[in-house]
Amino acid sequence: MMENSRKSSTFWLIVFSISALFFTAAASPNCGGSKTNRSQVNITMIASIVQYRHGKLIGGWKPKKIIVKQGQIVHLTLESDAVLHQLSIPAYRIRVTIYPDKPAHVTFIAAKPGTFIFKCGDVDCGPLHHLMQGELIVEPAAPKSNVPKK
Repeated sequence: MMENSRKSSTFWLIVFSISALFFTAAASPNCGGSKTNRSQVNITMIASIVQYRHGKLIGGWKPKKIIVKQGQIVHLTLESDAVLHQLSIPAYRIRVTIYPDKPAHVTFIAAKPGTFIFKCGDVDCGPLHHLMQGELIVEPAAPKSNVPKK
């Protein structure tokens, strides 16, 4: 009799465990249920003081131009070479302060297509601070086809 009770308990424990795994997976955003098709892009940006040397400007943002697709999730890792900087992307209402030797991070969805200026915000990082800018280019998403997939 004791053996049947133990088998029954083991059976229900297995059924409960499988059910719990099934419902957890169905509710997870990465497994079934509410799946998203957004791709992600990781970009490291380095901010350095803009200087005028030997007849040419050096420094600023690296890269100076960022190209992403509309709808992408954009993860930026921001680093500063030696002084306090601030990344400002007004069109996306982003403003992040970057301290020397302490990376900052910002994540956003590139929802609006177009070309947007990014710059060093309200932090005066040197005499040529106003020249520290670049472009965020968000390419339009491909139009959705009305043709059903086979």
